[in-house]
Amino acid sequence: MDRSRITAISTQGRYNSNEWVKEYRIQFSDNRWQWRTYGQTLKGNTNADGVVTNTLTGTWIGRYMRINPRSWNTKISMRVEIYGCLDRAHSATFAGDGYLRYEISREEDRVATYQDTIKMRFKTNQPHGMLLYGHGSQNDFISLELIWGKIWLRVNLGTSTSVDGYTEATAGSLLDDDQWHSIEITRKRRDISLKVDRFFVKFRTNGDFERMDLDRQITVGGVDFLFPGVIVRYNFQGCLQNVFFNGINMIERTQRRVDAFSSVGSVTYSCQGTTQSSLTIPSPESYLRLPGASGRNTIALGFEFRTFNRESMMAYTQINEGTGSIMVRLADGRLNVTIVRMVNNVERVVPILSDEYQNDGRWHSVVVNATENSVIVTYDYNRTINTNTVLQLSTGDKYYLGGCPPSAVSQEGCPIRGELKPFQGCMRRIVIDGQNVDLNRLAGGRLANSVKTGVQFNYCGIVDRCTPNPCEHGATCEQDWYTFTCNCQPTGYNGATCHLTKYEDSCGNYNPFGEGVARGTKFIDPDGSGPLAPFPVQCATIDLHTVETVITHDSMARTAVSGFAGAGSYKKDINYQGSLAQVLPLMMRSERCRQRIRYECTNSRLLNSPNGQPFGWWVGRTNDKMVYWGDAGPGTQKCACGLDGSCRDPAKYCNCDGIAGFETVRGVDEGYLTQMPYLPVIQLRFGDTSPGSGFHTLGPLECFGDIMFNNSATFKAAEAHLRFPTFQAKRSGDICFQFITRAGRGVFVHNRGARDFFKVEMLSPRQVSLSYDVGNGRQEVVKQMTYDLNDNRFHSICAERNLKEARIVVDKQRFQDPALAEETIPEVMDAHESLNLNSQLFVGSDTEGRNGFIGVMRDLSVNGVHQDLYSAAIPAWGVEPGMVRLCEPVNPCQNNATCIEGWGFYECNCTLTPHEGPTCSNEIGARMESSSYLEYTFPSEFRDSVKDNITVGFITEHKQGILMHVVSETGNYMTLRIKDSGGIQLRFDLGDGRDEELNNDLHDYADDQYHTVNITRVGKRVSMLVDGYLLNQRTFDISNDRFKGLSNNGKLFVGRIQRGGSGDTPSNKGFKGCISRVMFNDVFPLKFYFLKKQNIEFQRGGTVRAVPDDSLLRSSCGIEPVIMPPRTVEPWPTAQGLRDYGWVRSAQTSPLDDTDWRILIGMVAVMIIAVSVLLFLMCRQVYRHQKGKESVES
Repeated sequence: MDRSRITAISTQGRYNSNEWVKEYRIQFSDNRWQWRTYGQTLKGNTNADGVVTNTLTGTWIGRYMRINPRSWNTKISMRVEIYGCLDRAHSATFAGDGYLRYEISREEDRVATYQDTIKMRFKTNQPHGMLLYGHGSQNDFISLELIWGKIWLRVNLGTSTSVDGYTEATAGSLLDDDQWHSIEITRKRRDISLKVDRFFVKFRTNGDFERMDLDRQITVGGVDFLFPGVIVRYNFQGCLQNVFFNGINMIERTQRRVDAFSSVGSVTYSCQGTTQSSLTIPSPESYLRLPGASGRNTIALGFEFRTFNRESMMAYTQINEGTGSIMVRLADGRLNVTIVRMVNNVERVVPILSDEYQNDGRWHSVVVNATENSVIVTYDYNRTINTNTVLQLSTGDKYYLGGCPPSAVSQEGCPIRGELKPFQGCMRRIVIDGQNVDLNRLAGGRLANSVKTGVQFNYCGIVDRCTPNPCEHGATCEQDWYTFTCNCQPTGYNGATCHLTKYEDSCGNYNPFGEGVARGTKFIDPDGSGPLAPFPVQCATIDLHTVETVITHDSMARTAVSGFAGAGSYKKDINYQGSLAQVLPLMMRSERCRQRIRYECTNSRLLNSPNGQPFGWWVGRTNDKMVYWGDAGPGTQKCACGLDGSCRDPAKYCNCDGIAGFETVRGVDEGYLTQMPYLPVIQLRFGDTSPGSGFHTLGPLECFGDIMFNNSATFKAAEAHLRFPTFQAKRSGDICFQFITRAGRGVFVHNRGARDFFKVEMLSPRQVSLSYDVGNGRQEVVKQMTYDLNDNRFHSICAERNLKEARIVVDKQRFQDPALAEETIPEVMDAHESLNLNSQLFVGSDTEGRNGFIGVMRDLSVNGVHQDLYSAAIPAWGVEPGMVRLCEPVNPCQNNATCIEGWGFYECNCTLTPHEGPTCSNEIGARMESSSYLEYTFPSEFRDSVKDNITVGFITEHKQGILMHVVSETGNYMTLRIKDSGGIQLRFDLGDGRDEELNNDLHDYADDQYHTVNITRVGKRVSMLVDGYLLNQRTFDISNDRFKGLSNNGKLFVGRIQRGGSGDTPSNKGFKGCISRVMFNDVFPLKFYFLKKQNIEFQRGGTVRAVPDDSLLRSSCGIEPVIMPPRTVEPWPTAQGLRDYGWVRSAQTSPLDDTDWRILIGMVAVMIIAVSVLLFLMCRQVYRHQKGKESVES
């Protein structure tokens, strides 16, 4: 049967039914027992008759295809159509002693190329073999080898005296599984791409040469000698197919015996199947029981195995009629043969342990030969361990491989318990009692007295999960049958794949909530999950908004310079705690940086100013020679003293330049270097120190501020968003940002593919979620917080998805234990790996422009790369660049009310004001007659006060009345009243037994105009303001400065005093007029009263009543509320704007674009047709009516 190349598959459900398959997977095989699985679950149907086509990626060739439905509707029913073509292949089988040879010594055959392409397919069950080799007389070569089941490509385009051109790369793993694998190599000058199956490796060759010169031979399947670049000592054993070198079909031309092509040794031009077969033991419940010859005095047990598990029992048999046993196992990854025997009724254990690890996934061998006097263990084909021991051996009749059934554990002593797990992996070449076990007979059930449970034959199903290495940032990968584990401990990163950094990307992010950073050493990682490693810096808080970052180096100590006469002959390289690549991202996000430099000199010139050749200079990151010193500027050839004219020699620009020739005079030039494009200093150069001398001191690099906190955008509408390039997260990826909001829900980021997606959103004030789909269905991880995230404070979020888990980390700076800040869900192993997205990354809403986030987002990074939110927000609809507050710099809320920022809107909290309304400017006042008053009783929890604040607004024509009277049960009181002269008087007694007064008689306030009185008392000092003017202020000689006793039935009166009250004011002289803005500290009695009348509970407690009942009529006292100008509403984007950039303003927009005109014309046309039809019907009705009338008359 010919093999076919499959490109696509289409499906339908059962005709005229409700039966169809929703999702399915496909597998390919050449022999019906070794199957290769397509990497993705394919989308099926949503109804019975619709056709869904899935186009396959990559090369999928086989004789058989298997369809595995994963989910379905009602029943499994499929109509299937497969697209592809016959695979016309040129194949050759190599026995290990032959190869193909292409002689290229002739001029017309030589290879002298800048671009090359090599393609082939192969299958083998051998771990080593030469696949292709070519070399030339100039020592250029290309070598493609299989070593331990991996592909190794070695290239040398030429070696010079200074640079070796040898380059190597590796790809793939477990390629000796007797399955078909494809290789494709593409070279363009020094750039090479190596593709093995679905895995790519891209690299660049060493050296300076770009052309490959081959002029001797190119061989396929082997070589004659160990030429340069050849490591493997074995020729290839297996099948090669469609081997192309720069378009030349090597097998086809050799088979036709084209000139210069020949074969050496055993080569057959067809693909022969292998005779070796293997089996897979995939689960802890799987095992083999094979028969043995009981009663023999020798044991010959052997097999080959491959596994990644560290602990496993591979073989077990009882000896000596059940009183002893022999077990072959892996203990901590090393081969262990354990013999248990009884000696004088005492159990003796003889362990035999290898020195090497055998759990590396490669094929290993073990043979146990035991007699009555010795045990010989041979492993890995030629390594031997001998043990002399008396066994008195008698073999049993059963051998267990891979595991044991429960009955064998309980009755035959099989030690599957605790940490000793059953074997999971592959086996082949099994030998029992010196006889080879026929696995084909065993698979077919034709081997007597054997049991096979859960074992898969003719197939090795082991998977190398560590190739390519899923662990990032240099972490090591360990694996077992089910999963892999990354050792992140030494890397500075965390998570299942060591993707996210453990540290912050700046000192500022150690202080995101403005609480300050204690001075000390911290690690920072400026590129987050990027390739740069974390490094230590010194962090400190300068002020509330500025953090200092200090990077030290190895040359900060005062260092002598002597014996260097030539200009710049002394050289000192500066090595910082981080590399230049690490330091530069930190500088780029800093507001400013500086570095102090100092040179002390004795008879040693520095810059040799004003015009001489400098003896000293420094080199910055641009590698330029910088001829200026601290506090001066580039190109000036000056020191600090040269700028202000304070140099020792006025004709010179540096102190050191002016003391040359003076052997006892010391000079100093120092200052800060502040030009960031040149910092940091990476080298110091000095000269003129023979016979003179000098000392240099270079301070650390000091950087201040963090401009990423200003890289922000304000989202004002739920439809608004920004767009960035597609989130690249096929195997792993992360998105991190900080946000501030009042909203309780909204989408932060969203990216979609054909069916995959990635979304981070706030579900509620205390829930943040990461949801995604990589083809296995929607997955979601939700982080539940113990506090609200919409509290108008900045919070941080990092969302990560990798091959092993998805996790979301919220406010990790707030938690001592980082685990408390995150929530994770595991990924399904052996399911989809790649997150395939193709839309733009939407920030601020979903990809439909809905359910958006309202607030401020800053410091957005994608895979460690910071995104420019500020610039992206400039043209975007509904988004403002920067952090745009409506509550600042001018508070739109009146009367000292609290403005609550809503980002696009604001709210005014009037709780601590005597006002109400949208801007807390609506007056709450009352019209009062002289006989009425308001009484408020303080709650029991009201505290004594050292500071008091009284405010009353009023309008009256009557020179009398109590504006406010506060009195305690003990008689302490404060009274604010209108005097008979129209002035204002404050009278009080805080417990001294005498009345104190503060009067204002400068004006008659009973003038039918509105006035506001404010009394402020701080201890013994009392101030009176009327209409905003300070009219009286005095410090009283009193012993008590605390207003006590109000919590014990204290009262507050407005309008007049209840009869018998303190204050020595006639109770019948009540206030008549309008009064408002009544406030005593945080008590607002008039406001409380009218809230009570609306059945609204006021927060401060206490009770309030009017006397007589309902005698107070609410009034604004003629004060109009402040009406803020309406905010400018940004117009909705036009259709053209939507096409151009989602929601984007256009610089020139017409009232109606083409789409709008088409819609308008269509609507008008419909209206015209409707009116025409209506007129026609009316005319026909009138005509019929007229005809009927004429008939009647006739």
